[in-house]
Amino acid sequence: MNTILKSSRLMTRGLVISNYLKNSSRIVLLNDLNQKKYFSSQILNKNLSKLANSIDKQNYVIARSYSHVPYTRDMIEQRVLFVLKMCDKVDVNKLNLKSHFSKDLGLDSLDQVDVVIAMEDEFGFEIPDEDGEFLMTPADIVQYVCDKYDVFD
Repeated sequence: MNTILKSSRLMTRGLVISNYLKNSSRIVLLNDLNQKKYFSSQILNKNLSKLANSIDKQNYVIARSYSHVPYTRDMIEQRVLFVLKMCDKVDVNKLNLKSHFSKDLGLDSLDQVDVVIAMEDEFGFEIPDEDGEFLMTPADIVQYVCDKYDVFD
């Protein structure tokens, strides 16, 4: 019975680690002495069972850390256009950075709110309603995100 409990505990820890791997590029393991061990996602995916055993023996705690590649204006433009292409009501043939949401694409105010929410989800920050009202073209959204992340190129 002790073996069954140990294996189920290791499997549970392995599932917890794999959930963290989906959401971050690297994780930090802290032990009781506050010694940190950093692991990249690629290493952890290959050695998940070994890691679960070492966590069980050494009593580590998982701490998630986030990192991303610094944004460029071109990268932001591509992501904004990609999100807009995924919207159901946007005509992909008419979509470019200068397209006006209501005049060129035929979106109403509720559709524009959906676009702002999709951009919030994509870039990971909240756009206040006062600012969202003035985002009328993809170029406006790109400029807003560039200002938020201090992208100047």
